[in-house]
Amino acid sequence: MAQGRARWRNREGTARSCKLYPAIYNNPANCLARIRRLCCAVPGPSRCHAHATVSAEGRPMFDFRHVLVRPLLAATALAACAGLPFATLPAAAQADASAIWHGAGTVVPVDAAVEPVYGQPASDFSVIVWIDPECPYCKLLGRTPETVVDGSGGRVNLAVRLLPLPMHGRPAFIAAATALCVSRQGAAAGYYRFLDRYMQLTRTNGAGLPDTPGRNVEALAREAGATDTAQLDACVHAPETIQLLGNQFDAANTAGVTGTPAIVVRDNRTGKLAMTEGAVSADDIARVIRALGAQGAD
Repeated sequence: MAQGRARWRNREGTARSCKLYPAIYNNPANCLARIRRLCCAVPGPSRCHAHATVSAEGRPMFDFRHVLVRPLLAATALAACAGLPFATLPAAAQADASAIWHGAGTVVPVDAAVEPVYGQPASDFSVIVWIDPECPYCKLLGRTPETVVDGSGGRVNLAVRLLPLPMHGRPAFIAAATALCVSRQGAAAGYYRFLDRYMQLTRTNGAGLPDTPGRNVEALAREAGATDTAQLDACVHAPETIQLLGNQFDAANTAGVTGTPAIVVRDNRTGKLAMTEGAVSADDIARVIRALGAQGAD
């Protein structure tokens, strides 16, 4: 597979680069157009410059520079052009007992017709969580959002959306793609069962699952309801699945996600949103749900 190298400069002007494996867009020109579309359409005073060259070995070389780089935006551009990319990005949001909740960008409402939903399809409130399957703070967050739903009496549902960051390499991408494909055989219940089990077992930070017999990704997928192994494998490597993950990156950017885990509470009656980052507690999420509900009652 052709290998290139993407280069950019961070906010401090430090040069950064990473390997780039064109998978979705094998044509360098198409890949370059994708980078420009994702990274140049940033509101505010910013500049984006990208061009492609060919190395002495005949490999495409992508050069990407963004003066006001948002780390996740850079990751999105790279992920759009790379099936198994690697990048140097800041660490995920840390756990914080006194999480700061703030506004969010445009967040697509939870829709059980197009994504796996935990809880009642139609609820007064939704908790929307973006995770990287290899993120240590996502592992720490664990089933916290699900416990909020379980104790809500049907008033809250949950959508976990996937954001496998390039810094975590192949394990994050494979786990995210597998989760999406498990949902096709095991429905929403299988999707959440797979993710819960994976997050329990992963060593995080790109290390993946431990080398324990019967505890590889395929075994967890079977336990979650994906019993057709051939169908699962074809789905994981299908361009449509890679594109779906790319779409989730796009949606995360639009929402204003800057790290994982990112959590949004949405009042589906009013459309009001509150967002935070990190492994927050169930009590903290429930408190914000009550606060949004009180605002809606005013």
